[in-house]
Amino acid sequence: MARDPNSAQEATVIYELREYFAMPGRMRDLQARFRDHTMKIIERHGIKVVGFWTPDVSENSYRLIYMVAFDDAGHRERAWAAISADPEFRQVIAENGCWIEWVWIV
Repeated sequence: MARDPNSAQEATVIYELREYFAMPGRMRDLQARFRDHTMKIIERHGIKVVGFWTPDVSENSYRLIYMVAFDDAGHRERAWAAISADPEFRQVIAENGCWIEWVWIV
């Protein structure tokens, strides 16, 4: 969100860095789920994806890292709540399992 230099209010963009640690042997499944389902769901709920990274170094090849942006803290709260309640998201998780051993969010 761009800041209007003539406005007294400054835009507040919230960036969130998320790092998922896939269960052993499930990284390709996790990447496919993001490609085939999760990205569409995230974008449908107004979350902007800034970037995705997956380290190719063998000891770190189980990590999926991505950054998202929100208009403000309220937008972040509403968007994640909406995703948690999203029927498609719930169905995908129920059909495929979690595949995530640990999550780190900054």
